[in-house]
Amino acid sequence: MGAAVVTVHPGKRTAKRQPSAYDYRRFEDYIARLREAAEGTRVKVAIENMEPRVNTLLSTAEDAAEVLDREPWLWFTLDMGHAMMTSCDEVIRFIDLCIERMVNVHVSALGGNGRPHHPIHGDPDALRVLAELADRGYDGYLTLELEDMVFPGALSSEEKVVLLSQESEALREVFS
Repeated sequence: MGAAVVTVHPGKRTAKRQPSAYDYRRFEDYIARLREAAEGTRVKVAIENMEPRVNTLLSTAEDAAEVLDREPWLWFTLDMGHAMMTSCDEVIRFIDLCIERMVNVHVSALGGNGRPHHPIHGDPDALRVLAELADRGYDGYLTLELEDMVFPGALSSEEKVVLLSQESEALREVFS
């Protein structure tokens, strides 16, 4: 298909408890299968940070950095909205620890409801994170990740075009 980067999730467990040794073994098996699939390709496989919930893996910057240190072939996708659920400082921590392996950023803000995937234009925390990336020379992919269910009502096609234009302009202002 010609993709340069493929982002994968570390998995979301159904159990509402802290990960067990079994869960970590399953994760290591998953990483091994990804490694095998990635060998001999020119596609960068990037693992994404998840929301800070009891049933997720890789929700902290330290966890992501540890996996990247162990797996030199693996790349990283920063999901801003997921990390913002902890704090804006946590997103900066991900940048501090993982920027050398960052190839994609899922761009979104945290809404007033505490959920990710809201628009970034006019959001000071999201713009702070993007400015931090720009200041550090990040030149990888930026993927807008918006959830249209966060709006009070269904957006028309025209409203969606306006929204995407505002988001694109915010990105241009930060990265130009």
